[in-house]
Amino acid sequence: MAGDATVTQVWVDRYYDGGVDHDLAALRLDRDAGVTPLAIAAPQLGAVRLVGFGATAPDGPRGTRHAIDTQLIEVEPRHARAGGAGMTTCTGDSGGAAIDPDGALVGVITAGDDACAAPSFLMRPDSEPQLAEVIAAWTTPPTDPCGFEGTCAADCPMVDLDCPLGGLAGATCAAASACESRVCIGDDRGEFCSAACATAADCPAPLDACSAGTCTYAHGTPGIAGARCHADADCRSGLCDIDAQICTVACGANDACPTGLACEPVREQRACTEPGGCAITSGGSWMIFVIAVLAYLIRNRHTRAACPCSTASKFMRPRSMAMAAARRARSRKVTRCASATACSIAKTTSSTIPTR
Repeated sequence: MAGDATVTQVWVDRYYDGGVDHDLAALRLDRDAGVTPLAIAAPQLGAVRLVGFGATAPDGPRGTRHAIDTQLIEVEPRHARAGGAGMTTCTGDSGGAAIDPDGALVGVITAGDDACAAPSFLMRPDSEPQLAEVIAAWTTPPTDPCGFEGTCAADCPMVDLDCPLGGLAGATCAAASACESRVCIGDDRGEFCSAACATAADCPAPLDACSAGTCTYAHGTPGIAGARCHADADCRSGLCDIDAQICTVACGANDACPTGLACEPVREQRACTEPGGCAITSGGSWMIFVIAVLAYLIRNRHTRAACPCSTASKFMRPRSMAMAAARRARSRKVTRCASATACSIAKTTSSTIPTR
C-alpha cells in the first residue's frame, strides 16, 4: 500500500485501569490497509510467534520489525505469558502480535522487562467481547442506536459502548442503566451494581458471593444505611451518624425510613438512623456494668445505714462473725434501735458470765 493512512476512530477498552488485563485498543483507518486481517483465537500452551518493532537487546535500537518463535507457558482468563530468557520480547514491542501455528491472533504484547529476559504478558483479544463488537461495527455500520455508531443510548439491554463508563461492581446505583452490567440490586437501605453468576468465582471484586444467580457481598453490604462507619466517606449516602456510628439515608415522605431505623436529627439535618440516636458499641457493655455495680453499692449502703448498731463487717468470715457476736453478748445487751443514727445499749450486770 502506497501513502499514509489516517486514523479516523479510536477505541480503548473501557475497563482498562493500568494493569495487564483490558490493556487493549483499536484504530480505524480512513481506507483499506491492503492486508488480510488475522482471525482471533484462544491461546493454547505450546508454540507461538511474537512479532514487534522494539529492541532486540537491552538499550538496543527500535523500529525494525522482527519476530521470535517461543512458547506460551501460561494461559489465564484474560491474559497469557510467553517466552523466557533469550526467547522473549523487549522494550518497544508493546502492541505487537502473538500468532499461533495456524496463523491466528492469540495475544497482543502488553508488558515485559527492559532486560529482554522475563516472559512477556499478552492480552487475550478473544476474551474481550467489546473488541468483537467494535470490529463488527467498523466493518458494517450498525443502524441500531444501541450499537457502536456514535450515539449513546442509555436504556439498552447491554451497555452501549458509545456511552460514558457506568458503575462497576459494587458501585452505588439507583437503576440498572447506571451499571455497566445492567444489574442493580439492593433495597431501601442501599443498592449497588452487581453481575450474574453461577458461583462466587464468577463475581468481580469487591463482590465475593453468589446468591440466587447474582453477585453480592458475603459479609453484608458496606456503606448502606445501618452499616458501621467512622466518617462520612464510609457511607454511600455521604452521611455518617458519628454518635451511633452507623451510615444513614435521607428520610422519605412523612419521615419514612427503612425498617429498624427512625428519622431523627443527625448533625443539623434529619436522616434515618438508629432509634434514640445511640448504638451499643464495645464500650457500651462496660458502661452498663459500671452502672449496675454503682446501683448495687448504693442499695447496700442504704441497707446498712438503716441500723448502724452492728459493728461486724459483712466481709468478715462466718467464724469471725460468730466470735464477735459472742463477745458482744457477754459484755453488753442490745436493747433497741431508737433511730437510724443511734442505738440504746445496756450493759449486762451478770457477773457469772466470764469475759474475754
